[in-house]
Amino acid sequence: MTTRSTRKVEEPVFGLFRLPGYQFSPLWPTSALPASGASGSRPSPTSTPSPSLNFDAEVLVRKADAGAEYAITQFFFTKEAYLGLRDRVAARGRDIPIIPGLMPVTNVKQLARMTQLSGQPVPESVTSRLEAVADDPEAVRQVGVEITTELARQLLAEGAPGIHFITMNRSPATLQVWDNLGMTAAQ
Repeated sequence: MTTRSTRKVEEPVFGLFRLPGYQFSPLWPTSALPASGASGSRPSPTSTPSPSLNFDAEVLVRKADAGAEYAITQFFFTKEAYLGLRDRVAARGRDIPIIPGLMPVTNVKQLARMTQLSGQPVPESVTSRLEAVADDPEAVRQVGVEITTELARQLLAEGAPGIHFITMNRSPATLQVWDNLGMTAAQ
């Protein structure tokens, strides 16, 4: 079942480090503290580190009931992870924009460390592409940009209200994804 949000988003929202007017917290699972009256949440589209995917959907529903107006996900690597979270939340009767968090991979060791810390699974389709070029740092960055661009296009085609880029202080890769998507900054 594919469910699209009925909330109107005039233009997708994209962020390099933060959305204007929001202060981001390093604490999981809350990502945004209201700085101008709006509040948000940071759910995980995969079951780790929480007990289950349904638990994550229930937590997000409770946050929406408590006033969260949007959610920005932890990073993930498959369209299905995002769609599953979005659809589980919609099946519970909530219509909250869920903005996918994407991280362009620029370093294989960095990816291993981030996945270890976050518990986010990396599919074989991603690891095999990166491992094939692991000895060439520029090729790793380029493949990481390609993977992120492909996933961002898929998510936007499925109705994602925007993309939140997790840069890890490597903004050139994110800017290349941005260019690949043909995006311009919202005014």
